[in-house]
Amino acid sequence: MNHNDFFKLIVADGLRGAYLLQGEEEFVKASALKAAEKLIPEDFRAFNMSVLYEPDADALTEACETLPLFGDRRLVVCKLLHRNPHCMCRSLYACLFL
Repeated sequence: MNHNDFFKLIVADGLRGAYLLQGEEEFVKASALKAAEKLIPEDFRAFNMSVLYEPDADALTEACETLPLFGDRRLVVCKLLHRNPHCMCRSLYACLFL
């Protein structure tokens, strides 16, 4: 999926599951994340959005398994996964195959 398809899904309220935003274009990634954040009502972002830095598999799994509060969506943002490729693979596997 390219970034245009991702933005189309957001407009169509079709985001489901997990998405990995990667690549050289920091502006595109930041725009995609900002658009995804808008799907979480601002009043409930503190409850339904987690930002994790270099998470291990357990932390990522816990964040992904946490149910949304006062809404039907939860956003889990992982930053700096690239610093430990082994951890990145284990963490993504844990999240995608819950």
